[in-house]
Amino acid sequence: MRRIAEFLGFRARSPENAPNGYLFANGPTVPADGSAGYAIGCLFQHTDGSAGTTFYVNEGSRTSSDFNAITSLTAAQSAYLVGLTAGTVTASKALVVDSNKDLATLRALTVERLNYTPVARTATADGLTTGTIADAGMLQFVTVTSADANHIVVLPTPTPGVIVILHVAATGYELRSSAPGSVGINGGTGAGAESAIGANTTAVLVCATATSWKGWQLGSDGTLAKVEVAA
Repeated sequence: MRRIAEFLGFRARSPENAPNGYLFANGPTVPADGSAGYAIGCLFQHTDGSAGTTFYVNEGSRTSSDFNAITSLTAAQSAYLVGLTAGTVTASKALVVDSNKDLATLRALTVERLNYTPVARTATADGLTTGTIADAGMLQFVTVTSADANHIVVLPTPTPGVIVILHVAATGYELRSSAPGSVGINGGTGAGAESAIGANTTAVLVCATATSWKGWQLGSDGTLAKVEVAA
């Protein structure tokens, strides 16, 4: 019995001497990170008598422990989880996305402020690699760098409602859809069809349908004009 008690940690003994590491231990002080002698999954009962977390579990290793608090949910918190379906919005339940990171039937969402990081793209001779804008949500601001007015930037896959804002400085570029032969820019399609975007221009492209982008652009002085029909 003595050996069992020592193994479980109910008898004061240096943990380093436990051959396989303690599975259970207790004391007024939680073992410091990096302590040796506690098995993976060891439960530590904190006996300092003060309010707060009582149980900890070793999520480190026998030679380098990492004890973290075991917390429990209140009844009210548990109610938010019981009966929820991942991906489906249910009244008075937590929001959990499904395996595709989707969440359906959210009626209204108020956002005080939306922060995002602008995307940088460099036009290329064929529009590939750094010249292609990746699919990334409903709104993107793209800063374009171009070394040649004939270099190309390719829009993301057309998803109705997506807005892409592109700004370029000293040198312009050619803008293409992801499938020029079937996805138009301001109605223009064709093999290699593209729209010329001038220097110091901010272009705004809105995806209207799965085969159509509509766009306009602002010149350096703020003059508004439509984006050239792709050809």
